[in-house]
Amino acid sequence: MKKVIFRIVLGFLCFGFQKVQAQEEIDKLRISLGPDISLPLGTLKTTNSLGLVGTLQLAYPVSEKIRVVTSLGGGSFQAKSYDDGYYTSNYPTIGLLQYKLGAQFFVVDKLFFTAKLGISYVTQKGSSTFGFTYSPFIGYEFSKGGDVYIRYESIAAKTVADNKINSIGIGFNYHLF
Repeated sequence: MKKVIFRIVLGFLCFGFQKVQAQEEIDKLRISLGPDISLPLGTLKTTNSLGLVGTLQLAYPVSEKIRVVTSLGGGSFQAKSYDDGYYTSNYPTIGLLQYKLGAQFFVVDKLFFTAKLGISYVTQKGSSTFGFTYSPFIGYEFSKGGDVYIRYESIAAKTVADNKINSIGIGFNYHLF
């Protein structure tokens, strides 16, 4: 009976130490969620208007001023309408699913610069393609709860308007923990 009690207590102690160690690992990881509103640039602005994207981001600090970041996002650029002389129609909406990986550098205190590279799955008018994506950000991290940023993004993917999707956007990330 003593051996059984000893094993149960030992099991609880081991579980407790693992939980504390796992909690310390989670404290290093920052998970955030937020919206991004984008305006199309170049020829894309003739066929599409406002872009709305939701993003889930993970950030892991590798030093006091540098974090490795990865994000997964999805959204769309809304279609504009046009008149071809006979009737009014719409250009196709562009749908996006993105995965990006990069680094976040804190320049001074709460001001940061982020550079991300990734791949985007782009859908438009019944077709789909993949495109290389790059996106530099500049932003400010608040003491509690989140950060705000401005970003440029370019996706090398064939659309009705062009062979790339360029946009400038503003976003907010709410830090879940």
